[in-house]
Amino acid sequence: MIKNKAFLGISALLFCLSLLIYYLIPNEEILQGSVSIMMFPIEEGGRVNILGVIGTLLLIGSLIFLGKGLGKYHARSIVAALLLFAFTPPLMTTAYQETLAVGVKAISYEDDNECSLSPIKEGLIQGVCHLTLHNRSNKPVTFELEFVDPYFFGEDSRMVSLMNIAGPYKVTSKQMRRRGFTLTNCLMYPMFPIMLEAAAHQVSV
Repeated sequence: MIKNKAFLGISALLFCLSLLIYYLIPNEEILQGSVSIMMFPIEEGGRVNILGVIGTLLLIGSLIFLGKGLGKYHARSIVAALLLFAFTPPLMTTAYQETLAVGVKAISYEDDNECSLSPIKEGLIQGVCHLTLHNRSNKPVTFELEFVDPYFFGEDSRMVSLMNIAGPYKVTSKQMRRRGFTLTNCLMYPMFPIMLEAAAHQVSV
């Protein structure tokens, strides 16, 4: 089954380096990438993400050397490696948050978070955000919450970030607790700069 041990060693090294690069990329860049390959953000806000490109090339290189290092079962091994890469970061992130992480780094958020803007009457819009946060540490954590629009929406489609005008939102999450909450604001629109009727909120989850 093994055709070239050296190639397999290179494949393992490149695979580990690609994982390291993935962890070096800030989480907001991963979420906001307008173009992504194998979970690496390639383009973000009209600019090339260098770390994302390097990580992608390392991962592709590891798969190439994996295929060359095996005598058979190339396709199965490559698929297994891709699945391993897909599931390893979330597992390692959870393990890190539950053991070594402190402060806001111990906070994770669920994929089902959503925000919506709807007109109430002429010139008035209501913004509602449903969020679920999980404090995985054994201590309460206080941090400021900020809303960011995905870059692929474009500059003319500013949506979720309008919620920041009422901020900063100071959030306190109790230890080892997963909790959902809702933020609601009324936006006076159109105005420049846009003004809110609501003041900053204190949220405890």
